[in-house]
Amino acid sequence: LRPPAALLIFAAGSVIVSYWLLSERRAAEAAASRSDFDCVIVPGGGLDAAREPAPWVAERLEAALRHDHETASYLVLSRGTTHKPAPTDSRGYAVDEAAASARYLVRRGVAPERVLLESWSLDTIGNAAFARLMHADLAQARSSPRDRREVRPGR
Repeated sequence: LRPPAALLIFAAGSVIVSYWLLSERRAAEAAASRSDFDCVIVPGGGLDAAREPAPWVAERLEAALRHDHETASYLVLSRGTTHKPAPTDSRGYAVDEAAASARYLVRRGVAPERVLLESWSLDTIGNAAFARLMHADLAQARSSPRDRREVRPGR
């Protein structure tokens, strides 16, 4: 008897995903071994009228960039908020705060593969939970958090 095609497709997909996760982990470990920190986490905080990070978010991103030589990657947070409708692009699609922050970092010379996005949550508790579940736990992050007073600009 031959196994159903769906089972073969699932098995092949599982192998591909496992290989990808392993290769991503190895790349992250290699980068982390050259850095003081696994990642600098940058909270969201809104977008301006041009769909770019709000001025206080841009300050946070600039503060994070000052630690570029100390970190393997950046984790930018937030899909948006539940308190108002998401801003949309010219085609009517929602613009995630994390995506806008990622573009900001890449425009300032950060390699795209060093920028991670947490764009599942709509509040601070969700940011923390998904940052841990979808990034820190999977990457087996090794560094303890830096004292936030060192890098947190005022709002």
